[in-house]
Amino acid sequence: MGLALTTATVIEQFGSKSAVAQALMPQFVEMLSDSVIPFAAWKNAFSPPRNFATPKLAKAYGLPDADPYRMLFGVQSYYALVVQAIAACKLGVPDALSDVLVGDFFARHHINNMHEDGIEAWYLACDIDDVLMAVAQLDYEDVPPDVIKGLYHDLFPRKLRHALGEYYTPDWFGEHVLNRVGYDGTERLLDPTCGSGTFLMLALQRMDHVDNPLYKLVGIDINPLACLAAKANLILAVGKPDVPTELPIYCADVLLNPPDIGVVDVIVGNPPWVNWETLPQNYRDATRPLWEQYGLFAHSGLDAILGKGKKDLSLLITSAVMGRYLRDEGKLAFVLTQSTLKTSGASGFRQFLQGHPTHIDDFSQIQLFSGANTQTILMLLEKGKSAHYPVPYALWQSSARSIADDVTHDKAQEQLVQHDWLAEPMSENGSAWLTGKKGALQGVRKLLGQSDYHAHAGAYTGGANAVYWLEILGQEGDLLRVRNIIKGAKRKVKQVEALIEPEFVYPLLRGKDVRRWQAEPTAHILVVQNPETKMGYDVDYLREQAPLTYAYLAQFEPALRKRATYKRYFKPDDPFYTMFDVGHYTFASVKVTWQGFGLGEMRAAVITISDNKPIMTNQAMHPFIGLESEDEAHYLCALLNSIPFEYAVMCHTQPRGKSFAQAGMLERLRLPQYQPQNTLHQQLRDVSRQAHSELVDDAHLAELAAALWQLSSKEVADIYDSHQILTK
Repeated sequence: MGLALTTATVIEQFGSKSAVAQALMPQFVEMLSDSVIPFAAWKNAFSPPRNFATPKLAKAYGLPDADPYRMLFGVQSYYALVVQAIAACKLGVPDALSDVLVGDFFARHHINNMHEDGIEAWYLACDIDDVLMAVAQLDYEDVPPDVIKGLYHDLFPRKLRHALGEYYTPDWFGEHVLNRVGYDGTERLLDPTCGSGTFLMLALQRMDHVDNPLYKLVGIDINPLACLAAKANLILAVGKPDVPTELPIYCADVLLNPPDIGVVDVIVGNPPWVNWETLPQNYRDATRPLWEQYGLFAHSGLDAILGKGKKDLSLLITSAVMGRYLRDEGKLAFVLTQSTLKTSGASGFRQFLQGHPTHIDDFSQIQLFSGANTQTILMLLEKGKSAHYPVPYALWQSSARSIADDVTHDKAQEQLVQHDWLAEPMSENGSAWLTGKKGALQGVRKLLGQSDYHAHAGAYTGGANAVYWLEILGQEGDLLRVRNIIKGAKRKVKQVEALIEPEFVYPLLRGKDVRRWQAEPTAHILVVQNPETKMGYDVDYLREQAPLTYAYLAQFEPALRKRATYKRYFKPDDPFYTMFDVGHYTFASVKVTWQGFGLGEMRAAVITISDNKPIMTNQAMHPFIGLESEDEAHYLCALLNSIPFEYAVMCHTQPRGKSFAQAGMLERLRLPQYQPQNTLHQQLRDVSRQAHSELVDDAHLAELAAALWQLSSKEVADIYDSHQILTK
């Protein structure tokens, strides 16, 4: 009896720290200097950007000087070698691995397509016999599903896998997905981004009563290594076929060269989560007609540049495979990001979905994938289903932040708590979805509508904060000595000290400067913007009025001209220091502002003049409403910080994400005009004034807000309960 073939055994025997891997990888890397091997073709077809082929991969094998690309190719080749060897030994121990690696061994055992995915055994001259010896010692009885997955995780850095959108599904969660679609093994099932075949293997376990179970399964994946692993897992599960067989795994791009497999009854999967802007340009160009066909380009112009148009590849795959492969009344269950329901960038997808969703599981508060802080949902769709809202929505929580990958489905269920909520679109045309208890949704609907106020983003530098954000080092006569703040800046520029005129320097809120009821600026910003023209002041004017300020900015002219927003909306002869979203409202002496993203709660505060100048807020981090009256600002601040308003924001955006509490929320959530003689408005104003200097009773504030929006006791209770669940 050999070693049991388990995930742990495979990693121990063949993982990055194993004796086999440590001995073979130096040989592989040395051989990779030979131009005869197919490295160049691989690099053109597959290799990710260099920053994803991390040096850590080479260091793991004691080869810190190895080229990252060649190192990655070598590890992928090693992985393919081990996977094929394991699959072969399930059928019988081969005489030599060379027979396995060219496909002849599998063909003699009635498997005709194990070697058709373009993976070449260029390393046959290396000492690979140790791999065969180690594989032959394993026990191939009672093999658990997808034992290959753990090896892939061990060999390839998490950063690389996540850059490629690869989040491999834990078995317990795969069981949950199959349970949700009611899969009993009798229907034809497709996983169009199958990876190493987790869903296929779990589905196969439900087919004990089915003849020829392979005919009920189809897997597709773009990655040849994933397809090889999926085929190996099928061989481990079913053994040697009685007749010549094509394993139902297709190495193909499901978008650009989809295989002809006919229609299926059920589609399940965990498609790659890759943002449109991170896709290679040639792939964006090739798939653009599909994005347009399914209406997924919902934003353009400045909205897209400011992030409202972010789209994810998983949404295109969902749309395409549902239309191409799923039969009428068939079911699709996909693992997607919570942003699918909540963010503006997914509005086109939500419009495409109208009428199809039948159930949603929200696992956003649990870390489903090892080492990845994702906000995950499971969306169940039925093709051709008539629209019916609200949709059942299960919010799942756990006492632990994450659940171990290797626990059983039953053990995972013991750690989970399910809250039975509902979900429905805020309105038509692809709007974000509201989620919560029934009364909470009814109450939030009383807050919906256009506010009597308009919020703005803060002064937007176009990605050049390191030029405009300043630290004041001191004052010399009428001038300020300043240094630009480069820490944390996305666009890298040199740090300089300079004397400039104080006229265009304003106090600035940044990062965590805004708290609930309190805000104190910790930096300054240079704003050389004409609020009348919404463009930088004329060059001649700035040279005359503030020559030192102009000289400071001129040092950064090349970087400022390269800003994407500047190049798109301004001409070459426009002032190169022009900023964006700056108008008279930006210079308002009184503002109510709040933290705009990254949180799960509202943090609003009233700000006024500091050092005789209005306080500026920075772009998406601190939206604001510009006002003249402090009383009006405190009234609004009280409403913004109240539990009913906070929950209305939380239930239609993505808490802790970039969509949370952005300026556009006032186009959806109604803040009524302040009326100085209204007693309720006065009470709200007074609560905020008090809260800016001492603690206040949040329950009393919530009661006042509930009265303003005329919420019933049931609606208030459900809002409280839903709010408490989300903020645990």
